[in-house]
Parts: sequence; C-alpha cells; structure tokens
Amino acid sequence: ALEYLDNNQYTVIISDMVRAEGSNEGYLLLKKVREKNIATPFFIYAGSNSSEHKTETKRRGGQDTTNNPQELFEMVTKSLLKD
Repeated sequence: ALEYLDNNQYTVIISDMVRAEGSNEGYLLLKKVREKNIATPFFIYAGSNSSEHKTETKRRGGQDTTNNPQELFEMVTKSLLKD
C-alpha cells in the first residue's frame, strides 16, 4: 500500500484493521501514512464500531472507523464534500 501511495494520489484511503501480520495493522498503516506527511482522509473499515476505536483512530490521525457499510459510505461522502 505504501508503494502505491508514494507513486499515486488518492482521494481517500480505506483500510481494514486485521491482516495476517497482526490485529492492529490498520493503525500501523495509518501511522506510516501520516509519517510520510500524506494528509489523505483515512478511514478504517473493521469488525468494531466501538466508541473507543473511533476515538483511537482519530487520536492517531485518521478520520473515523466503522463496521457499518452505510456509515462508511456516509463518512467518506461527507469528507469528499468538505473539499
């Protein structure tokens, strides 16, 4: 993903949280994206919709997280309309 981000521009980034490498890979990708000073809106689409995960995602520099496809659609649409 980071290689693609180095060579292309995207309007939003949607990441899952869990991958084979670990259970917090979404946060790890978010950290690496922000370390590269990429300000693209970053959403996590995961198995949780807890307020703790929403708070943690925002604390780490992401826009939001959800497990609900309609909510994800609304979050992304709202972020696109801000620009």
